Amino acid sequence: MIFSEIVPDPRWEHRSWSIVRRYDAEKNRFENLTRGTRYLNPAPSAGRDSILAAEYPVEGGSAVVVLGRDGRLIDRMPVPDGGQVTGVAQLGGDLYCSVITTEGMCIYRHDGSWERIAGPTPKMIRNLQSDGDSLLIFVSDLDGLSNIYAMEPRKGDLWQVVNTRFSAAEPSLDADGTLLFGEYDHGGYQPVELPLKDIRWKKYSFDNRYVNEVADRNAEQKEKYVEPRTMQNRFAKILKKCGLSYRKFHTTRHTFATRCIERGMDVKTLSEILGHASVSTTM
Repeated sequence: MIFSEIVPDPRWEHRSWSIVRRYDAEKNRFENLTRGTRYLNPAPSAGRDSILAAEYPVEGGSAVVVLGRDGRLIDRMPVPDGGQVTGVAQLGGDLYCSVITTEGMCIYRHDGSWERIAGPTPKMIRNLQSDGDSLLIFVSDLDGLSNIYAMEPRKGDLWQVVNTRFSAAEPSLDADGTLLFGEYDHGGYQPVELPLKDIRWKKYSFDNRYVNEVADRNAEQKEKYVEPRTMQNRFAKILKKCGLSYRKFHTTRHTFATRCIERGMDVKTLSEILGHASVSTTM
């Protein structure tokens, strides 16, 4: 198991750094592979002979890095246009990454140089994985809920693989072609196993996205200013109607952040949405 941990700087948030760690389940032993770096979202390569990760330099932007099994840096590929990498996967000999850009979420391919193969879309793309052969697997809210999609990047075909009632998160594929993921219900996330051969795949398109009429209507009112106390009063009335005790309107921001983490959003993406200067502030 490969994962990263953030080490906050005691004084300056932008100087916080990360450790990429490996856990050996058979030996029940942890091993630090890097120290003093800013590598996040690490994942093993398709051949499991190297580690792929996203790097977030202090000066801004991001890059995809390739590390050896011992944590040494093998290659570094800055992402174009100052985009923020949220996930990295390998398919064949090519690297793929999901990236936040000023235009929206995109998927890029690197086979000597960067090429945008999907997007931009206002919908999120996260938990990027590959089957090691021909498919990219990821979570997106194209239909209004977080569901699992598969893309054949060389052909540009996109399918909705899982259509849950509430949401799905953290997909992965095991060696025998079984899709593993968490399905959200009233009891929290429940583990699910689905053989890919038993799934009814639905052809989809990044252009065929869910439109939130309320959000669009609010966006049209962006030139109309609202007195903060008006929103506070409306919020207080909603709480009273629901039989809830008084809460500050600002608590909805914390609730939003908590729910994002519960549903599997990576910390770097959430930090960007919240406008934090550093992921350590978000944590």
